[in-house]
Amino acid sequence: MNTMHRILPQVDSTTDLLLELVEANRDGHAVGIPSVCSAHELVLGAAMQQAKRDKTVVLIESTCNQVNQVGGYTGMRPADFRALIADVAARQEYPLAGVILGGDHLGPYPWRSEPAAQAMAKARELVRTYVLAGYTKIHLDCSMRLADDPGVANGPLSDETVTLRTAALAAAAEEAWRELPAGQPAPLYVIGTEVPVPGGEQAAQAGPAVTTVAHAKRTYELSERAFASARLQDAWNRVVALVVQPGVEFGDTVVFAYRRTPEALELSGAVARLPHLVYEAHSTDYQTADALRALVEGHFAFLKVGPALTFALREGLFSLAAIEEELFGRSTASCASSRNTGRPTTRATKSPFASPATSATATASATTGPRPTFATPSGDSSPTSRSMPSPRACSASTCPSRRAPCVTVHSLSNRRPRS
Repeated sequence: MNTMHRILPQVDSTTDLLLELVEANRDGHAVGIPSVCSAHELVLGAAMQQAKRDKTVVLIESTCNQVNQVGGYTGMRPADFRALIADVAARQEYPLAGVILGGDHLGPYPWRSEPAAQAMAKARELVRTYVLAGYTKIHLDCSMRLADDPGVANGPLSDETVTLRTAALAAAAEEAWRELPAGQPAPLYVIGTEVPVPGGEQAAQAGPAVTTVAHAKRTYELSERAFASARLQDAWNRVVALVVQPGVEFGDTVVFAYRRTPEALELSGAVARLPHLVYEAHSTDYQTADALRALVEGHFAFLKVGPALTFALREGLFSLAAIEEELFGRSTASCASSRNTGRPTTRATKSPFASPATSATATASATTGPRPTFATPSGDSSPTSRSMPSPRACSASTCPSRRAPCVTVHSLSNRRPRS
């Protein structure tokens, strides 16, 4: 990120900065930005602390099922999430002007079991609430089949249907932006029909297939045509990224690292034939630093990460719990949050945050479950995580504070945010 400031000129707004970033990346500079997909205050605070040290901006995104007009699974509407960000920024003494808010997978996904007319009406309202709340990076995702869509159940929608619906949501976003006070930055859009399923795919051993250049080009052309039909040329000029699959993914016990395969290199080279945009990569959690740099060099300027961040928090909490138990013993150790505040940091029954594993975590010892491995599409793999003692379970009945469930055991569920 420091590299970004050495290359990019001074700009008037964070939106302008993203536009300059896209231009610089297309020109061959290895500049990109991570997108923090989490609603956990500790994770958000840590991201701002890092941005403060790096003297740069921070991009934070919320998803359609996490934050929406009816609350999502966090109970927050877009304006509520923005207020949360402002509160965290104030506590971290980080300037709110340095925060870029993005909406991820905005579309009919939460209402996919409803007829198309009904689901799309709610999706339009979703997009409106995000833009009116001040979000400026908008990923539009209409790739899911709705209840009355023709064709095979659970089968893919036609690219034509997806792009027409995407343009309809862009129109709703543009209308909402025009309702904002004069001078508010215009939304920047991310499009793409080839996106991971909610929370990242449960990757098969073969690994994910890299998006073909033909598919990326078709998505671009159909999207351009749909925006033009809806008279959204100005909005089309603000489409900054296309979501494609570079071959990265993670499952419960495996991580597929980015590799510069011939297919991946061909996809990277195709950016030159897709005017004014770069790529966005989803599910880049648990990638190595070298792999992340290679992605940015391959024109993946936007890197989405979420579960890895909340899992790192979970690992830290478990480690602190293990230290506490080692120092004070199980019978006297208490939950830090319960001891200090009388309540856990996060309630188990409400938590949307997660580790990347369900049946076994990356920090579990070898006696309690499998360890995550890095895998290549050829199936070669090797262990990549260290094992550490697994904290013993603690409950309200056994915790000495007797006030609330132990945060170190109950703060994180195995439900992953969509990213």
